[in-house]
Amino acid sequence: MKTTRSNIRDWSFGTPFEPPLSRYQTIAACTPVVRGGNGHPAMMRIADLLAANILQASLETISGGSHFLPATHLSELAHLIDAHVRKSAG
Repeated sequence: MKTTRSNIRDWSFGTPFEPPLSRYQTIAACTPVVRGGNGHPAMMRIADLLAANILQASLETISGGSHFLPATHLSELAHLIDAHVRKSAG
């Protein structure tokens, strides 16, 4: 409750950003999309849409994760990032 105002303000600043999904198809980079398995349904759907519309995207789900993976599932997230960097460099 203490941070509700700040959270609402943060979300409202991001809301106007609504590029059409076709714009994501212009991203040429190999892109891992990572989400937590216990994420909010809206965030899960956003990850699905990103992965489906970025041509070289992969969708990874970290079991048990939710809102803030770097704080709760750092080693799993680091492993995915490391694998992506190694694959991209190889």
